[in-house]
Amino acid sequence: MAITEGAPQWVEKNRHEYTTEDNKKANLDNVATDFFTRRWTRICSARKLVSDRGPD
Repeated sequence: MAITEGAPQWVEKNRHEYTTEDNKKANLDNVATDFFTRRWTRICSARKLVSDRGPD
């Protein structure tokens, strides 16, 4: 693997080394994950409710 000068590189940081920008990005990742998790949970619980009711 060749690394050219000026190319972005992944650098692992400890949590206490995070900058404000790093914290914002981490928070946005958590918000997006939380949104999709909650949406999937609502869809699954609605499907379960319908299937538990059964035919009338």
